[in-house]
Amino acid sequence: AVYVFTEPAAGGWASTSTPTAELTHTGGGAERLGESVAVSGFTIVAGAPNASPPEHGFRGTAYEFTEPASGGWASTSSPSTVLSPTDGATADRFGTSVAVSGSTIAVGTFSHGAVYVFAKPGAGAAWPSSQTAELSASDSPPSDGLGYSVAVSGTKIVAGAPGHTPAGGKSAQGAVYEFTEPSSGGW
Repeated sequence: AVYVFTEPAAGGWASTSTPTAELTHTGGGAERLGESVAVSGFTIVAGAPNASPPEHGFRGTAYEFTEPASGGWASTSSPSTVLSPTDGATADRFGTSVAVSGSTIAVGTFSHGAVYVFAKPGAGAAWPSSQTAELSASDSPPSDGLGYSVAVSGTKIVAGAPGHTPAGGKSAQGAVYEFTEPSSGGW
């Protein structure tokens, strides 16, 4: 589960053990919902890297939850959008890392060695359930773990590849890759 804590209107944060809302998914089980979590405005994204149908062990998924229009988070077992890669495979662990900023969600899948981008097509539109783009690096094989960590801000996405070994470098020295949205717009 993902627990939402909201700053009280009067006087800032205070010690509390009572969440505002509990976000879950009816698929439940051992999917590890909440292994990664990101929040931006009215959107919470949570990774579930062990989620999968039985024939696709540890394929993974991510869930997008939108704060209700009536205001304030409410407990729910129904995400607004289920995010999945179109080329997902067994043991990819999609959702190992997640990030969200404005109209862009980035989801890492370190076993596949990629970052998937989900971009809202416009204000008021719903999040797409399939990726807008798949980001990878020509010098980073899947074993490098690209997507183990991911962050997004504006038109930039950065992703960690902790197993990357540069030419002539030390084994598993690691690398961080920066991707920039094309100036023509759209990932």
